[in-house]
Amino acid sequence: MPKGLRHRRPLPKRDEVHTHTHTNTHHTHTYTLIMIDSNIIDAFNSSWKGALRHIIVIGYLSTAPGVLSQNSFLQGNSNKVTVGIPYPENTPNPFCKSPQKQDLLVWDEEGKRLSEEFNTGSFYWYGTDRDGCPTLWYRMERMEWSDLVLKKRLEYTHLVLKNAFEMMPPNVNGINFVLLLDDFRPSHILKHPRLGPSFLKSFVDLCPAGYLKRAVMVTGTTGRVFYKIAKAIGPKGIVDRITVVQDRSKASLFLLDSGVIERKDDIPIFLGGIGVEHPDEITRNFRGMISHLFTQFEINN
Repeated sequence: MPKGLRHRRPLPKRDEVHTHTHTNTHHTHTYTLIMIDSNIIDAFNSSWKGALRHIIVIGYLSTAPGVLSQNSFLQGNSNKVTVGIPYPENTPNPFCKSPQKQDLLVWDEEGKRLSEEFNTGSFYWYGTDRDGCPTLWYRMERMEWSDLVLKKRLEYTHLVLKNAFEMMPPNVNGINFVLLLDDFRPSHILKHPRLGPSFLKSFVDLCPAGYLKRAVMVTGTTGRVFYKIAKAIGPKGIVDRITVVQDRSKASLFLLDSGVIERKDDIPIFLGGIGVEHPDEITRNFRGMISHLFTQFEINN
């Protein structure tokens, strides 16, 4: 299974694959129909190879070609593949299900367990770009360095990432990542040297390959250490998507030009704009954050 890919339900077993057989006096044709998108790209595992006579990749037109290009088994059997058949209009999204009562309870429990981290509001999902792709924010100025516990910090960031990637619908083909790293003391990093590399490893493990559309690092004078860490140990596919800017005013212009923020009036105050602050009920509340993210997916679906 490629790193970072997750799905809500187990993949079907070989004997659960639906096939349709048409027989006439001359030929027997077996067609195996698989509904696939970037969330279940690993469905074509080695145990299915002998069972597949013809593969039809069903999905949103924007994601189906990417599925074909990323999967080595599909590449090796391209003569069997019909790709790019869209879901019918108004078809309910089969992968982005509505939060159930059990989901809400789990989110509440996890938020309570890591309440000290969530209360900082330093790492969260908020808003989508003009293509409907969500934006992840890392605001270092909000971190509580004096009592930082690395294990809890990594559990917090892991939780925020994992739950979001699990619920991404197939028509979402990437994420934006804004890192505000310009407001901290160098002594903080000297005291916690494993924070940067450990976070980067967690992000790489959870984020599907090729899923990062763009990342913006606001470094100031001291934050470039994080870019150096990313450049030294991060995958090229992630490092190449990073834009480094010196200050927040330049970041806001870049986010506006690239469509991460759609209107000038939406630039938040902490980026030098006139827009309102990102609300605490989303940035400091796990259930509120994930529920908001799901609502955005429904709006853009």
